[in-house]
Amino acid sequence: MSYYVIADVHGCYREFMQLLNRVEFNEKEDTLYVLGDIIDRGPGSEEMFEWIYKRYGKSVHMCMGNHEEMFCDFVKYKESCQLAEKIEKKYKMDTLDISWVLTSDLDGDIKEQLLFYYNFREQGKHLSYDKYGTIEQLVENGRDMKYLNKMRTFFEQLPYYFELSVNDTHFYLVHAFISEPVEECDHEKMLWSRAYPDGEPGIPGKVIIFGHTPTTNYRYNGIGRVVVQKEEDSITVNIDCGCCWREPKSKLALLRLDDLKVFYSNINKNNFVAEVIS
Repeated sequence: MSYYVIADVHGCYREFMQLLNRVEFNEKEDTLYVLGDIIDRGPGSEEMFEWIYKRYGKSVHMCMGNHEEMFCDFVKYKESCQLAEKIEKKYKMDTLDISWVLTSDLDGDIKEQLLFYYNFREQGKHLSYDKYGTIEQLVENGRDMKYLNKMRTFFEQLPYYFELSVNDTHFYLVHAFISEPVEECDHEKMLWSRAYPDGEPGIPGKVIIFGHTPTTNYRYNGIGRVVVQKEEDSITVNIDCGCCWREPKSKLALLRLDDLKVFYSNINKNNFVAEVIS
């Protein structure tokens, strides 16, 4: 029985499956923790979702990533657009009058959706709607709003982190870097905060494993490997190796917690390497 962690697959389903096959992942005995961002950028977002959805809560566990959060908002916006168009047509409005909505006798759920639509546009978020084309691709594949809401419902119930011990080592597993105990950390930081070699240390006495900031980034000198940083008694491990960027050093990394061995799938060369981190 082994424990594995992976992050920021971003639709790289082929490389994901290659890695699981490489380590002979056993769904009846092993456990996989997925640290968010399974969708967008790569070509296999739907395949990644379906694979995890069918195994979630059994051999596979997943926490929320910022791309799942954005996807949920995009789906809600798409649905609210359709509702807003119906209301405008029914009441002969050129554009939705939010003041009228709030004082109308419309059902409370309808008001809530229309208010979300209005705020989404007021904040300018509609300008980046489906910026990675994932919803468009799903629709082209024949997926309807019912399916999009299936994904949204699944993502919305995901936890924001995991806490576990393996071989007497205590781990925090989270999408983005955190530097304070989870009880004191807000969800936005768990999804969006960046980590760089010259940044702040982690949490004393804990090993924090995260992704979100690819190590192909110039701040990491484009290393494209798992980066371990130790400061006093805190250890942080960034396992996002930029698989979706298709750069020369881009890789997908799978970390085994039992022996801290990391397995890589090289995106361009289609081969595998492994190393032990410490």
